Amino acid sequence: IVVRCYDGRTKFLLETVQDAVEYYRTHGGEDIPVMAINDDVAKLYMLSQRGKREFPEYNDVVRYCISLARMLQCPISEYAALEDKIASIVYNPLQKLLPREKLLECLHRAFINIVNEIGVSINDVIHTHNKLDLLQYVSGLGPRKAEVLVKKILSESNLELERREEMQTNGSMGNKVFTNCAGFIRVRPKRVGSFDDTRIHPTYYILARKMVCDALDLEDDEAEEELYHTNNRR
Repeated sequence: IVVRCYDGRTKFLLETVQDAVEYYRTHGGEDIPVMAINDDVAKLYMLSQRGKREFPEYNDVVRYCISLARMLQCPISEYAALEDKIASIVYNPLQKLLPREKLLECLHRAFINIVNEIGVSINDVIHTHNKLDLLQYVSGLGPRKAEVLVKKILSESNLELERREEMQTNGSMGNKVFTNCAGFIRVRPKRVGSFDDTRIHPTYYILARKMVCDALDLEDDEAEEELYHTNNRR
């Protein structure tokens, strides 16, 4: 259950809902999480052209609730989708002293730092249109390359990546772009032993596998041999 952070009455409402949920739980019901979420983004979304384009059949209140639900699932994607309108949200009472361009520049830099810190699941981005804006903040991409990458993947019959390497082998990006961004793009693996959903860069997969095998006292002749040849090339 999500309670919007609107004014001072939010705390009272939150506690009331929590008490009701606790009563429900103690009488045999399931434990339902209750939390408060800032609704600044939702208020912008419900009146935006993007909101009306995505959900033309719903009124403003429903679009407002949709945005709150998305904020609960992935807040950074909702902030990123605001684009320049993000500067209209008050983060600090002194931000009005900053020129709008400078504020947007700082917010853009913050997005780059956060997105690359947590990584972006490329398949989630492809299948969830409200997360598309995250991809442009991945180091080595930017808006144009991110758009090309998504279009290339969507043009394939598979419509989903199983490995990071596929971004390179299917022609979505060149060697340099792949080298720059691969460590920040996550692909949730369908096979055991893959590092594609980690922050480990593909260049160091062999070394990482060797470290895992050594830690578990396992033999991995393939990793040993490839690591040997890699070191010799250097």
